Amino acid sequence: MRDYYTLSQLLADAKAKMTSLGIIQWNEHYPNGNVIEQDIMEGKLWVLRSLDDEVLCMGTLTHEPLEQGAAINPHQIYLKRVITASNSGIKGLGSLFLKHCFLQLEPQITTIYSCTNHTNFLMRKLLEKEQFVKIGEHQLAGREAMGSFYIYERKLNTDFLF
Repeated sequence: MRDYYTLSQLLADAKAKMTSLGIIQWNEHYPNGNVIEQDIMEGKLWVLRSLDDEVLCMGTLTHEPLEQGAAINPHQIYLKRVITASNSGIKGLGSLFLKHCFLQLEPQITTIYSCTNHTNFLMRKLLEKEQFVKIGEHQLAGREAMGSFYIYERKLNTDFLF
């Protein structure tokens, strides 16, 4: 919680950048500070820091499936709400964050999923660069006006992560 203000500012900056680029995945209501706080309290928010303790990237890893009501599979994890500090001047933060996460996952995790809006070319590029494969599209309940959301999957081979 000591980083709540910094994380909230990172979220606000990301939402502004997405809006300026025509990415319609998020809006003024979602995600918000309550979502960040809940992720922190539930131990699902991961943060990448610089050597001088500056927050460079954040994201949520959860066992909660993308679709509400679906059964939890202990071998699967879901990546949500990845945000990088665009003002850091460091390229490749998203990739560095994901690689760090892969190394920290429990050994039984075999598959990572992520879902992103069709307009979010930044996240799609990151996922594809990190060997995620698009496996489907769907409409999110209550967000139909945002169009298709793409579902990505990455199998983890514990012998060779990269």
